[in-house]
Amino acid sequence: MITFKDISIIIPVGPEENELEALWDDLRPIKKEAELIVIRGASRPHQLNEGVRNATRDFLWFLHADSRFAKSTLTALIRALNSDPDVFYYFDLRFLNDGPPLMRINEIGCWVRSRLMGLPFGDQGFCLSTMNFKRVGGFPEEAPYGEDHLFVWRARQKKVRLRSTGAALYTSARRYAKTGWAKLTWAYARQWTRQAWPEWKKPYEKTSDIRQVPRGR
Repeated sequence: MITFKDISIIIPVGPEENELEALWDDLRPIKKEAELIVIRGASRPHQLNEGVRNATRDFLWFLHADSRFAKSTLTALIRALNSDPDVFYYFDLRFLNDGPPLMRINEIGCWVRSRLMGLPFGDQGFCLSTMNFKRVGGFPEEAPYGEDHLFVWRARQKKVRLRSTGAALYTSARRYAKTGWAKLTWAYARQWTRQAWPEWKKPYEKTSDIRQVPRGR
């Protein structure tokens, strides 16, 4: 049976992030079981990969410093891992009450993107086996942004199955309040769709290349 003794929890912390104390309280019930790895630095993909290099358990759970959750989230994760340990799990994103009232629209958009399109993002608490992480090849450190998004695409291309645990994971919406809901929502949507388009085309481009090989060669 899989327990939190089998899980390394990796938390990247950026130079301007100081919200770890609240997450630490949520992790208190499993602190003595799980392996907690906090990696500080400026490069998010490097932090994530460095965390994995320091991990010693069979499963990896990536959390952001401003993530929050209830005890039921922990129960849902263990239940999911025991039902199928080969799946790449994520959580349904919810926003804390520190942002604009329109954040409910973002939650619905996130549900559609992850559940229907199979594209969860890093703030949804990725959890997968160390074996599958190595199979995917880690987070792309060369990516200027969206390393979590590209990691999901690579997982899909390696035929790793993705699934929601069905539980909620909360994150702060203060950035939306500071920047403006419409401005930031549009910026994120434009970035990820621009990054997704070449990844979506890759299987069709390979098929097209095969068809273009002349006969007799």
